[in-house]
Amino acid sequence: MISKINAMSIALKRRNETRSNSSRDLVVSGVEERPKSWVVFFDSRDFIENGNRSAALIGCAPVVVSKTTGEVALALCAESWEKSMRRAEAILGVLPE
Repeated sequence: MISKINAMSIALKRRNETRSNSSRDLVVSGVEERPKSWVVFFDSRDFIENGNRSAALIGCAPVVVSKTTGEVALALCAESWEKSMRRAEAILGVLPE
């Protein structure tokens, strides 16, 4: 079973692998527990620590981490929340029953 702390680490590694060339340092801004997955949200360190609104990220979709395998799927911010979660959890094979 993947813990919340492990999910945060896995998601941050994946987010850093997939992000475009950006000088912004990303940090975890929140984690939502779902029945079979963790949903990890990000924002820039400058925004989280200093409240610098111009450093806030726009369109930074969360990373969904399977609780059983640690596999990840990127959610899409262009879809509704539920549609994005269904799609990501289907990719991971962890759809709620």
